[in-house]
Amino acid sequence: IGTVEPFVLGESFNEYLSRINVLFEVNEIKQKSKPDFLTLGGASLYKVASKVCDPEEPKLKPYEKLCELLKAHLSPVISVVAERFKQKLSPEKRMNEYVIMLKSAAQKCKFGAFLSEALRDQFVAGIKDNELRKQLLREEDISFEKATAIARTWEAAKEENEAMKRRSCYRCGRLHDPHTCPAKEWTC
Repeated sequence: IGTVEPFVLGESFNEYLSRINVLFEVNEIKQKSKPDFLTLGGASLYKVASKVCDPEEPKLKPYEKLCELLKAHLSPVISVVAERFKQKLSPEKRMNEYVIMLKSAAQKCKFGAFLSEALRDQFVAGIKDNELRKQLLREEDISFEKATAIARTWEAAKEENEAMKRRSCYRCGRLHDPHTCPAKEWTC
């Protein structure tokens, strides 16, 4: 059932290997199949496998050993410290995208039981909007879930406010709040 596209160099080998193993499981392939793995992986993966197995052919290595060699070659060593401080909210990202990015990045950081607090701290520190950050810092013992809920509400309110600013004034037709319209006191 199904298939997996060939491996693309530069993408996560661990994720690719996980998908291959799911494919084997779904298709009830009890013995992890090197030929299937090497065939599904495509030409670029086979080329890398040939280099890491040299002088042997990849098909002669046990499946687990082949995967271990490929992981060592294709999965760079990640600095836990660097990963923990890498993620910041860029202006073009929405809050939901930022939350997903943080959770994804946190998987590499080995936070363990400290995960929720670390996500909260990185979330608050990475927010560019000073007013929102101040609001979050005012909250006593705020959880990651509450911080993200406040930020999403803030983002929605900010977008609504911007949309209201773009509405045309019923007095003069320009784009501004009717209460601050210069034509407010004029008579026709």
